[in-house]
Amino acid sequence: MPRIRYEPVPHDHKAFLEKAMKREGFREAYDVLEDEYALAKQAMEQKDVQPVALRGKRKRVRQSS
Repeated sequence: MPRIRYEPVPHDHKAFLEKAMKREGFREAYDVLEDEYALAKQAMEQKDVQPVALRGKRKRVRQSS
């Protein structure tokens, strides 16, 4: 089985939202969850936590048998 390498891609959230807001039904769904999104953003900013997609690679620890 081939090894799959993790290759992160840049994400421009502002550009994503601008494009997504044009889709039918997106704005209404986003507005319903606006408070939750704001809370998540605040929590990440306070703890200096990045979303999983933006974290660096973790080193694997091999366990000996």
